[in-house]
Amino acid sequence: MHVFTYGSLMFDPVWGAVVAGDYRNAVAEVRGFARRCIKGEIYPALVDADATDSVRGRIYFHIQTADLIRLDRFEGNDYRRATASVALLEGGDVEAQVYVFKDRYKGRLEARDWDVAWFEREGMARFLSGYRGFTRR
Repeated sequence: MHVFTYGSLMFDPVWGAVVAGDYRNAVAEVRGFARRCIKGEIYPALVDADATDSVRGRIYFHIQTADLIRLDRFEGNDYRRATASVALLEGGDVEAQVYVFKDRYKGRLEARDWDVAWFEREGMARFLSGYRGFTRR
């Protein structure tokens, strides 16, 4: 099973803190979704959007079951895991699991897109220091 990531998990320090395995990965894009800020949070939400919308992220290939369980726990109850078609920037499409923000929590979203560069520059260190609920096992 493949997993498409679009927020904190796109970054090696976060991904490596959550999963135990080493996985091949690539830059990819998922269509029909948007990446939004969540009020009061550092990490983003993936939400359904127009078919012309897309989100660039990173896909990890052939995730082991134990690591998928870790990812489910990391994402928590605000997200549902769904299957989506993901376009690889190197060419081709594959099906992957994506974590989509549940509709019942959409009132917590901001209208603006989540800023990947800001997270990498400023947010990641704060994110990693503040989240103790996941560890590599």
